[in-house]
Amino acid sequence: MVDAAPAARRALRDAALASSLLPSPMRHPMDRLFSAAELGRGADTRRTPRSYPLALGIVLAGAVLAACGESPPADPADLILVDGRVITLDAESRVAEAVAVRGDRVVAVGSTAEIEALAGPETRRIDLAGRAMTPGLMDAHVHFASGGANRLYRLDLSYPNVANIADVQGMVAEQAGRLAEGEWVRGGGWDEGKLEELRYIYASDLDAVAAGQPVWLAHTMGHYGVANSLALDMAGITADTPDPPGGTIDRDAAGQPTGVLKESAMGLVT
Repeated sequence: MVDAAPAARRALRDAALASSLLPSPMRHPMDRLFSAAELGRGADTRRTPRSYPLALGIVLAGAVLAACGESPPADPADLILVDGRVITLDAESRVAEAVAVRGDRVVAVGSTAEIEALAGPETRRIDLAGRAMTPGLMDAHVHFASGGANRLYRLDLSYPNVANIADVQGMVAEQAGRLAEGEWVRGGGWDEGKLEELRYIYASDLDAVAAGQPVWLAHTMGHYGVANSLALDMAGITADTPDPPGGTIDRDAAGQPTGVLKESAMGLVT
C-alpha cells in the first residue's frame, strides 16, 4: 500500500501557505494591525472575523482532498524497496536510495521520493531501513556438476571439519571402512595453513589408516593434492618419475615422492 504520510504533509504545508495568502479580514485576528484610533475607541483586539474559520476550513479541506485524490501512476510498480543504500554498479558508481520493480524487471532506481511516486494501491513496499542492496550476481565459476558430486561422494576436509592431521586420518579411516576393497577414498578441501601442524598431508599419513585402498585428497585451491602410497604405485610414480610439463611431484630430502602432486602432476593419479 502507498504510504499516505508524504501526501498528508504536503496537504498541511499547502494549507499553511494558503492561509498566509488569505485577504487580511480572513486571517487570524492576532495578525491584524489595529490603528491608534481603534485602540483609543476600545477596539476589541480579541475578536475573530466570522469568515476566518469557514475560510480556513475550506482551505484545509481542499488541500486534503487534493492530496487524497492524487491519481496513481498509470503503470504502477509491483514492488518498491526504499530508504536503503542501493549500490547500482552503473558507469558512475552511484549509490541510490530506492528501487522499483515491475514483473521481473527493475524499472527505476532513484531517491525514495521518486520511487514512492511509482507506487500504486497494490504495490508491495519493503523498507530497507538503511541496509545495502546490490544487483544480482552471476557466478561464472561455480563448477556446479562436480560440486554436487563432491557433496555426495567426497569427504569434506575443510576447516572446521578438520583441525589437524589426526582428524583427517579419522575421516579417511571411517570412509575406507564403508567402501569395498579397492574402491577409492576421495576427499578435498584441506588447507595446510589451517591445520595445527601447518604442513602438507603426506602419503605416510594416509598409509597409516588406509594402506589397502587408494586415496586421493584434493587441496582446497584445487591446484594440488595428496595420494597415498597405493595410489602412487597404481600410477607408476616412483623416485625416477620425472615431473610432467607444467606439474611437480613433491619429493622429500631423499628424493622420494611425498604423495603431494601439483598442477598437471595430479593427472598422473586422477
